[in-house]
Amino acid sequence: MDIKDLRNSHNGRIFLIGNGPSLEDTPLHLMKDEYTFGVNGIPEIFNQTDWRPSFYAAVDERVEKEYCEKASDLNIPCFFPHYFNHGLEGQNIITLRSHYLVDVNDNVEKLGIEFEKIDDYQSVFSKNIGEVTYVYNSVMYYIIQIANYMGFNEMYLVGNDLYDVIDEYLIFPEAADPDLHRGCGSRINTYISFLRKDGNMVKSFANGVAYKLLTSNYMGKIFNKTNYFTDQYDSNIVFTTRNNHIHILAHRLAKRASKQMNFKIYNATIGGQLEVHPRRNLYNIL
Repeated sequence: MDIKDLRNSHNGRIFLIGNGPSLEDTPLHLMKDEYTFGVNGIPEIFNQTDWRPSFYAAVDERVEKEYCEKASDLNIPCFFPHYFNHGLEGQNIITLRSHYLVDVNDNVEKLGIEFEKIDDYQSVFSKNIGEVTYVYNSVMYYIIQIANYMGFNEMYLVGNDLYDVIDEYLIFPEAADPDLHRGCGSRINTYISFLRKDGNMVKSFANGVAYKLLTSNYMGKIFNKTNYFTDQYDSNIVFTTRNNHIHILAHRLAKRASKQMNFKIYNATIGGQLEVHPRRNLYNIL
């Protein structure tokens, strides 16, 4: 499939389907005649509904090959960054040259993009995915660029809940938060900078120990909360405030880009905590 053939090949609205727990209460069957974009582990829901996405994408290398294969078997356009596609081949597999806007492992303070310093939004939001597509904190940011390239000018987020996070590791809230203090150069410098922050070395150290304990895979099985529509998908990951923060940053940048490039983004998720985009009632628009 030639990427150029997709440019402005559609118009109107499209539904961007996340993997949040609200999908359990979402009437996907009412979207069978709509354009929809599924991501990541969405094939897990196929045994519960006749609905199938019109497009699929994954950007995180941790997304299981099985999900990508199931999406590819639908013979729909499937988009992957150049650095991974699980070796899938076929006319419907579209590999995009992709560029990270930030290092996702960096200190959370470095993950935001200062809007006032953006001279040209095409430097952070692709208008031509045949040249580059930008990766920024969430697969949603990726597919918003693709949908815009294909000509959709009205996008509705569904199943974009944000995460139910834990913060029990903050034994001392007045001290440094290890979840927000990552990636400050070398590991040693990171530890030193973290411990010195806010002038509470002992309390910060206690927070750090608790953080390491609670975010381990073992503890993840104990403290796991419902963050996906299926418990088969990353069930032992513990989500913290950092996870929500980086997703919100991605949506804020997408919102700014949408205003610059004249398309609309709405949040039609049933419930959830993402409040960046204007809300719409899903039942009222289907």
